[in-house]
Amino acid sequence: MSLSNVLTVTLPVAVKSNSNYSPLSVSPNHISVTVTGSGWELVKFYISEAKITIKLEDERSKFPSENTLFFAQNLSHYLEFPKYIEVTPVKFSPSSIQYSLRPRFSKIVPIRLRALPTVESGFTFTSIPRFEPDSVTIVGAVDLVQPISHWDIDVSDRKLKSGEFFFPVSLTKNTSSLIEIFPQTSNIYGHIETLTEIAFNQVSVQVYSLEDRTKVQLIPDKLSVALIGPASKLASLTQDSIRAFVEYKDLISDTTGSIIPKIEHPPYVSVKMLQPKTLKYIIQN
Repeated sequence: MSLSNVLTVTLPVAVKSNSNYSPLSVSPNHISVTVTGSGWELVKFYISEAKITIKLEDERSKFPSENTLFFAQNLSHYLEFPKYIEVTPVKFSPSSIQYSLRPRFSKIVPIRLRALPTVESGFTFTSIPRFEPDSVTIVGAVDLVQPISHWDIDVSDRKLKSGEFFFPVSLTKNTSSLIEIFPQTSNIYGHIETLTEIAFNQVSVQVYSLEDRTKVQLIPDKLSVALIGPASKLASLTQDSIRAFVEYKDLISDTTGSIIPKIEHPPYVSVKMLQPKTLKYIIQN
């Protein structure tokens, strides 16, 4: 930036809704603005976060039909910056703004975690992290808002250590300026524990949903299972609490002669090892 009598900056463009209409599209999103003034006034303008805002409540024009394109000219009328700054706008490029409107619409949608925070090696979550509040109100043009079923949040850039965690997250990050969000922040909380393993041998395999007078022989009918997960989830597990099974419907639809057993386990616990990985079977009617 030069402290001469002329300064050119690029400013964001926004169209603010009224009670009935919201912008569906705005073009361009930014305008190059040239102003004149003394060096110090130009500095104050440069750091003032000036912007160009079209407030529909202030517009005298009526909006008679849907999807009509509107043009805003005389952009100095829409240039917003503190009144104590003494500069004069002399050029806008481009010189007009085009926008379209649709009926204003609002809805409440749940907040959804698109990506978990990163945890240190050897640790894991004990449950899915939760939000407080767990929903958000979104407002904007009906075409933009109506299709939205949830509000995705990505906090994968946050690295967490073991124990309880609680921190605020922005709900407006990477959000279109055409959609308003209330509230703009939420809090995410949860718990992280040490990742541990536990193994069980000679776990019996059951056949579920077996038809009357039908017998199934599994070969072998026992297997070894190793589970991995949070220490508190594994601490209460015993040999008798592990359920290994196959579904009869999977057997009769199988064409290979072998089946992969399934293991019932608590949430956030996974199977690390299964031996053998597949079982042979004989169906006796």
